[in-house]
Amino acid sequence: MTGRCRWSTTALLLALTLLGCGNDLTAPAETTLPISSAGPPPAKPVDTFLDARVAVCPTAAELATVSDVRVVLIRDAASRPLVCRASEGSADMTYHMRRVRQALILMKELRFDTPLPWTGDRTLWDWFRGLGVGMNVIMDDSDNSCCGADRMIRLSVGGATAEPALLGYDVLAMIAGFVHEARHIEAGAHPCQGRYDNLISDLGAAGCQNLYSQFMARHSDPAQVPLEYRPRFLWSACVHRETFCQEPPRPCETD
Repeated sequence: MTGRCRWSTTALLLALTLLGCGNDLTAPAETTLPISSAGPPPAKPVDTFLDARVAVCPTAAELATVSDVRVVLIRDAASRPLVCRASEGSADMTYHMRRVRQALILMKELRFDTPLPWTGDRTLWDWFRGLGVGMNVIMDDSDNSCCGADRMIRLSVGGATAEPALLGYDVLAMIAGFVHEARHIEAGAHPCQGRYDNLISDLGAAGCQNLYSQFMARHSDPAQVPLEYRPRFLWSACVHRETFCQEPPRPCETD
């Protein structure tokens, strides 16, 4: 059971405005590229309390709480300089290892005021960890995918060597991709043209990714997720909705 996608950066979300499945209830023509009804993205929030948290390296104790999820850096991703160090109370980590580990730490802490539809009575973290997934992190511009018999997500972080300061929103948005790829293990491949899901309510890989964004906007704990992030997550969900093959069109919610 495999699937491929690119996700979680502003560039992707803007690109998704051109990858919609159309407004009818049939599989889209490959040459039909509707313009998104979501409009331009809200400004990305900065200087939030979560920005301050992810600006520093996680402690060794925090890292220990997610150490049972395997993260392996492949080739160039493994050769980048260290940005965190065990000698300073963290662990020896490159930029990409730090980013992935911080996303896992935040995922473990996330709580919602109503259960996510695909996790049952488990937290998002317990669902994810229960699948036994890990991640191979590679610096190239290929698609992400999941999974072979080893249940290792192939996580492409792009080929650029630039390592900008991490923002809390970006770290939380990265989790959407973890959700998407891990869900392939349970839901299988994309049913529409091998690239898309039909409906959000089918709870396929893309549907769960979309619902993650909706839940971050509607049901997350303000003590964990700054309220300033909610318009951005709603916009993300709205843009992403247009990539479903049978999702009925409806106006985007903005608050």
